[in-house]
Amino acid sequence: MARAKKTVKKVAAKAKRTARKAASTTKRKTRKTATKAKRTARKAKR
Repeated sequence: MARAKKTVKKVAAKAKRTARKAASTTKRKTRKTATKAKRTARKAKR
């Protein structure tokens, strides 16, 4: 992995936070954001 570990952790945390925040709303755009954030979180974990 080219990026620094801390950065990855930060990205993952932010993505997870976004996912939680967006998952609580029902608007289509926010739902899309939630899936994207979750995906980012999963990717960052690797």
